[in-house]
Amino acid sequence: PHFNLSLLLWREGYKQDAANTWMTARGLGKRGKNSPSSRTSLLRAALEEAINHHGLVRAQQQMHEHGGNHEHIPAWHGRGRLSNSISKDQVYALDVLVLQHAVAESQKKELVKHSRKREQGFHC
Repeated sequence: PHFNLSLLLWREGYKQDAANTWMTARGLGKRGKNSPSSRTSLLRAALEEAINHHGLVRAQQQMHEHGGNHEHIPAWHGRGRLSNSISKDQVYALDVLVLQHAVAESQKKELVKHSRKREQGFHC
């Protein structure tokens, strides 16, 4: 249900809600008492891992479709429960999509915070 809900929210323009729903369901970019910059770093690392794994899954699928010999690609982190009706490719593609959004949003927050600090420094 999280996949379909997240996808529907995304398509309707509620990207932040979609990202929050999916990331919570998948355990991606868990929030801790991180500073905004360490949160961005955490999200970037998760995004890089998701991109790499999605590429490996796609390569494995293509090799299988063409009858080639392929190695097993281990699941990355086994996060959340996956529905049997949704392919790994779709799940990992949504991971990449929402993590790209989350990184961009986190970077915006960092810039706003940095700008405010600079403005406060000029007013002293």
